[in-house]
Amino acid sequence: VGYDTVNKTIEGPYFVADNPLTNDVHGAPAIWVDQDGYYHIVYGSHASALKHVKSANPYNISSWVNVSNVTASATYPQVVWFNNTLYLFYRAGGHTDDWVYRISTDGGNTWSNENVLIDSDSTNVWYVTVRKGADGRIHVAWVWKDESNLLGTNEPEYWQRYNLYYMYLDFDGVWKNATGHSVTLPITKSVADECCMVLKTEDILKHVDSPVPTATPNGTPYILFVYGDLYGTGTNFMWKIARWNGTAWEIYNITYAPNMQATGDLIAVDNNTIEVFIPVRTITCIQNPDLVRGGQIEKWVSNDGCLLYTSDAADELDGVDLGGRRII
Repeated sequence: VGYDTVNKTIEGPYFVADNPLTNDVHGAPAIWVDQDGYYHIVYGSHASALKHVKSANPYNISSWVNVSNVTASATYPQVVWFNNTLYLFYRAGGHTDDWVYRISTDGGNTWSNENVLIDSDSTNVWYVTVRKGADGRIHVAWVWKDESNLLGTNEPEYWQRYNLYYMYLDFDGVWKNATGHSVTLPITKSVADECCMVLKTEDILKHVDSPVPTATPNGTPYILFVYGDLYGTGTNFMWKIARWNGTAWEIYNITYAPNMQATGDLIAVDNNTIEVFIPVRTITCIQNPDLVRGGQIEKWVSNDGCLLYTSDAADELDGVDLGGRRII
């Protein structure tokens, strides 16, 4: 569908393509528009081919044509325009494959080779979110998954996620941490721990998940995330937000989260106003009652740089079950 922001009307929906995945909530799409006005969507991958379609005509979403697959194996594609170049970030396969990015200077018709962003292995696995901030830079937040259960917890493997990390790509083309010091790619666990740590939780056995970064127009980074207890030990899940104050990270509570796998998003409206869109009520997963997913999406707003958040009940989307999908 398309939304006309001037006339406040919705166009569509239109059929684009079939998702090749079956009984798999991965495969979420990423969308962009190129320099000539053509819309592009990549989709349908979970350690499998990243499909690619393009609108048949510029600035028109009513019909689509297939384009060659971007890569043979990808998961979680995310796209960002930066310095007149299109960046495509994704995990290059399954859990233990690296997080990589490729660039395109022709709007996504052709791509560079893969560049490794974060190094993964049989022990260290990552869940990564990339966003363009209101300052125009690329911001990256991620959590560590204890893939081989070094910490020895008695939990499902999908629960074993800890620590919160951050870096950004500056206008000079250099990757930097929150202090502005350069970091060398690919990021390893040791480099992440030393240079990119926002919140360390592996030592206190608290979980972190679903990080989403942004930055205000003046460049102050914020990260939305879920924080919670070990599996089966409690239901204290909290939406939190991290803010860099110039010398250290400050962590603030927003409200209770429905589960550890909840996903949300945030917008830096200006240097003080941060809008957060989060599910806050639980919906049980039909396929597996042990899992709780989705919830009622609410808009929470802070006008003082995150010291206080209030909900906007008029913007609730009641009963929207996101499953394992992200708000985009």
